[in-house]
Amino acid sequence: MARIKEHHLFDIVFYICLLVGVTVLCGGVYFAVHYGVTSKNYVATTATVDEVVVDYINGKRDYTVYVNFEFDGTPYTHIELGYYEHDMQKGDTLTIYCNRTNPTDIIMKISTIIVPTIFFVVGGIFTTVGIVFVVLKIKKIRKINRLKKSGTKLQCTIIDYKIDKSYIFNGRYVNVVALCAPQNSKSPIYESASFNQKYKVELNTPIDVYVDNLDQSKYYVDLKSVGD
Repeated sequence: MARIKEHHLFDIVFYICLLVGVTVLCGGVYFAVHYGVTSKNYVATTATVDEVVVDYINGKRDYTVYVNFEFDGTPYTHIELGYYEHDMQKGDTLTIYCNRTNPTDIIMKISTIIVPTIFFVVGGIFTTVGIVFVVLKIKKIRKINRLKKSGTKLQCTIIDYKIDKSYIFNGRYVNVVALCAPQNSKSPIYESASFNQKYKVELNTPIDVYVDNLDQSKYYVDLKSVGD
């Protein structure tokens, strides 16, 4: 007899949330460091477009812009800008940012603190959701282990199934919940975790249920016991 496998799609979704959150947070760290470095090492100055060279690569226009500027009293001429804007032409003036220690290292813009802030906020939300899920998952596993260790083990049978309406795939319900009761009895009823209908077994199939000795409303239906 095949084992019944619980539905774990939501688990995967939350693990993805955690992964995305951590990745986005790392992106926030990168942009924060980049912002710190550029804001510290680069200073603004005014440059004049010296020449705009047009080349054709694979039938497409490619523009190379050269600028002249002065930094700390020293003139720099015909320095490649590494940037082109539509209608840019010789004589245009623009603001550039020079590296304090290497003025020919120029950039057009300094990263703003807004970018890393957005990454931290979004990453923090996703990471928090993922961490909360992991904590709840750990608590659930501990609860199950405690019930299996110190709870009362009941020999039950599956007496019926009910549709799990919390999950729809392709417009139809695909998961069910097994309703279990002690052997030769119809009550109390214990509900299993949700699983795909393809794992349904015949009614009256034996299954183990672990019940808390102090609180009968706390129990665990061991789907893995089916087929043992």
